[in-house]
Amino acid sequence: MEWGPTGAAAIADAGGTAVVVDVLSFTTTLTVAVERGMTVHPFRWKDERAAAYAEERDAVLAVGRSRREGVSLSPVSVRAATGVERLVLPSPNGSAI
Repeated sequence: MEWGPTGAAAIADAGGTAVVVDVLSFTTTLTVAVERGMTVHPFRWKDERAAAYAEERDAVLAVGRSRREGVSLSPVSVRAATGVERLVLPSPNGSAI
């Protein structure tokens, strides 16, 4: 058992099999977005760098799950989104793995 990027690197070096347990919903949100035909750009940071990264890619920047407006890191908000072709999902854990 390992956690985050350190665990991913350890299993990569060992040549084994990795199982990602999604307790923070990043991969669920990613899956919903891809199923809807969106191009997803994972991004490690949730600060002004994420906004610049999204702008450079002409993409929508997902906001935190607690925000009620816009597309968030909630799979429900991604499923309900309309007109979103490219989405930046900031997540220090999920995007790094």
